[in-house]
Amino acid sequence: MAPRSVRDLTMSRRVGEEVQRLRLQAGMTRSDLMRRTHELGRLIPASSILDIERGFAWGGSGRSVSVDELYVLAAALDVSPLELLEPGRAGAAR
Repeated sequence: MAPRSVRDLTMSRRVGEEVQRLRLQAGMTRSDLMRRTHELGRLIPASSILDIERGFAWGGSGRSVSVDELYVLAAALDVSPLELLEPGRAGAAR
């Protein structure tokens, strides 16, 4: 999938956009997602989830995502890490 703009070229922004999209699609709040990451053994505070999601919004005022966070967020959202990195890839293996 080709980037929509130069702004979409950073992976952290792309991941942040997907985390927010998938979280909202699942009807989850940031607190819900935080609890799910805690259940999976790697607590990501709601404030950090907001910062990650801000990686694409507000001119990139958020922060980057660690590999550990990428994996736990993907598990918490029930998608593969690849889906967070390359949205729309059909059949991305988990």
